Amino acid sequence: MNRSVAEAARILGVVGQKVKKLAWAHKHHLGPQANPAKGNPRTFTDTDMLAMMYICDHLEEEQGEEISVGLEREEQYVVGTKLGVRPVSATLRR
Repeated sequence: MNRSVAEAARILGVVGQKVKKLAWAHKHHLGPQANPAKGNPRTFTDTDMLAMMYICDHLEEEQGEEISVGLEREEQYVVGTKLGVRPVSATLRR
């Protein structure tokens, strides 16, 4: 499902400008539609939204480079549990 900037902002709990700024700063970790050519609408896939949630969750405690390393390690697909970590897909099935 594709989401607009406004929908992404509502989900992330930030303003639309912040979504655009974060999408540009982390463009290498998002699909091309998250930073389209001028005149085309910006949209975010489910995969993009997982990355954007990871970015927003780590903004206050980590620098941009550390966030990029986490995204490269695909940490946005893993959730912490008391017993360790498991894939997000396993969590969503619960």
